[in-house]
Amino acid sequence: MKAVLYASTSTSNPFVEDTIWGQRTRLMSYAKEHGIEVIGIHSDLGFPSSMVDRPQFRAAMQTIKDGSADVILMTSYGSLSEGMCREALQNLPVIALDEVNQRTEREAEGHEL
Repeated sequence: MKAVLYASTSTSNPFVEDTIWGQRTRLMSYAKEHGIEVIGIHSDLGFPSSMVDRPQFRAAMQTIKDGSADVILMTSYGSLSEGMCREALQNLPVIALDEVNQRTEREAEGHEL
């Protein structure tokens, strides 16, 4: 499986670069652990949660549409789950690590999904 990684933060603070670095590190580790080939990394910095036209997110989506990658790997749907991006995500293969972890924890506790 081939993946394009997507990291983002909607805030402009002194820790923006650390936030993106942390997300990328988690995504790279997940990809390595699951035998996923990373073909690209895209990041959007400082976009408000209400802004849906994020250039690097659009580039990640285009990578999927072009057939260069099989999935977008991101840490969380977060602010992208609003508006037009939510609709776009429903039609794209996406793995969001936070949601995968929550599902795994619920299953371990015996909760139905």
